[in-house]
Amino acid sequence: MAGKLPYFPFYPDDWLSDEKLRLCSLAARGLWMDMLSLMHKGDRRGYLQQANGQPFSQAQLARMTGAPQEEVAHLLSELESSGVTSATADGIVFSRRMTRDEQIRQIRAKAGQKGGMVTGSLLKQTVKQNRSKPPSKRQANSGNGSVSGSGPPFDSSEEVWGGQGEGGGFDAFWAAYPRKESKQAARKAWSRLRPPAELQAAILAAVARQKGSEQWLRGVIPHPATWLNNRRWEDESTAAASLPHARHTQESVAEKIVRIREEQRRAAGS
Repeated sequence: MAGKLPYFPFYPDDWLSDEKLRLCSLAARGLWMDMLSLMHKGDRRGYLQQANGQPFSQAQLARMTGAPQEEVAHLLSELESSGVTSATADGIVFSRRMTRDEQIRQIRAKAGQKGGMVTGSLLKQTVKQNRSKPPSKRQANSGNGSVSGSGPPFDSSEEVWGGQGEGGGFDAFWAAYPRKESKQAARKAWSRLRPPAELQAAILAAVARQKGSEQWLRGVIPHPATWLNNRRWEDESTAAASLPHARHTQESVAEKIVRIREEQRRAAGS
């Protein structure tokens, strides 16, 4: 059973800019928000299913949302035809974004138990497990790049709280990155990169790590777009704990240069 969380992350820019959601009526978007809330509260976060693991029927969903069944059926069809919803082979509707965020949350929780480091082995293990699942018929024919068996895998697409969009994950990166300049350029760099979920986690971990580097502590921080374009999350950074030693080493070298010059001056005058 998923741990009870009082909230889920919501990205207004992604919600307002996602083309597939914009194709839907206001009523359909309202139903989708209710469905997301139900998915979040469920035992299997991100999936619209009953406690016994079965999908909700249209009649049940109508009762839960307080709308006529005919209207719910029409709105569900609208959401599906626009590419907003996904479903498992068993017909359980799920949110690609919410299930992926839940996977990342679980990985970070496991990493925290191991000392706070997001380990590559945990990410690779999750990717391997998800890629081994066969695609559902609906997802295999959808052509949107999202493949699901009993659930969605990590893949190269970015998902907002609905269909597929370019902004997925960017807000989390922007909130974590300490230099708040040229946001649009950074967003474009992120969109070109289109990082899958495991890479997003690695990027956030690298930002957290590099915040403690000597260079960043001195205020020498690349523009976020430059950092992304140059794949700087792959850099090896100097830990903050080594900063005093580094300064001591730099001061010792400077003192040595002064001493040698003084000795040379004295030798020349004798």
